[in-house]
Amino acid sequence: MTESSVIRNEITQRPDWHKLVVRADEWVRQSLRQWQSGKNIEWRVRETPGSEPRFLFTIRANGNQVEGEFSEVEIADRDAVRRKVVPLWGELIDKGVQQTFESLHQLLVDWRSEAREEEVASGHAN
Repeated sequence: MTESSVIRNEITQRPDWHKLVVRADEWVRQSLRQWQSGKNIEWRVRETPGSEPRFLFTIRANGNQVEGEFSEVEIADRDAVRRKVVPLWGELIDKGVQQTFESLHQLLVDWRSEAREEEVASGHAN
């Protein structure tokens, strides 16, 4: 699977923001490099009059996603980026594990139901 990053236009049109996000995106990738491929990261910004911009990001993998945000000070600090991203990645992994568990459980329920139906149909039910 490939990895990709999408940086929305509202960021790319501002060279100072674009530089911050590109650098933060690399730090995110370095932090998550040891885990599976197929991560997609999307960056956008939320501006509210009278307050500093918030840099929002979404990490997607295997049909699940987590979201986080950085202030302008945080996104410029490699350690702050890593402190925020690694727990979110753990949350994303937990979502995937839960989804896999639920799928396996449903397969087992379906299999038991089919086995019971076959027993009844063959006259071997207790």
